[in-house]
Amino acid sequence: MFFFLAGIGVRERSRVAAIAAFSAYLLGALVTQRYTGSGFGFVRIIFLALLFANIRGNWLSARWTKDSQAVVVPMRLKLTIGDKFADQLPTFLWPKARFVFYVLAGLEIASLLFLLFRPGALSIVQ
Repeated sequence: MFFFLAGIGVRERSRVAAIAAFSAYLLGALVTQRYTGSGFGFVRIIFLALLFANIRGNWLSARWTKDSQAVVVPMRLKLTIGDKFADQLPTFLWPKARFVFYVLAGLEIASLLFLLFRPGALSIVQ
């Protein structure tokens, strides 16, 4: 649910959602590395790069909309079910669900930080 709402937030140009998704995924990799020793594989590094690109893209788009006077926002399609899911659902859902996302993001990141810095944690790899 957390990453689904983060994706909707990124689609709606939320910098907080992009940073939270990247942070949670990175912390998950660090926790996995600490407890199993195999947290950073090729696929995880690719996904981390894509999540970081989301942060960069949202940051740049926020700056562009303030700088330019004639910003043409592409029309959101609603012809097929896929169009409705990708273009209409985020616009409808994000204003209502962003506060739930903020709570989930806080809980997710706090629990990952707790697992990462927990004193006296037993490690599988010793």
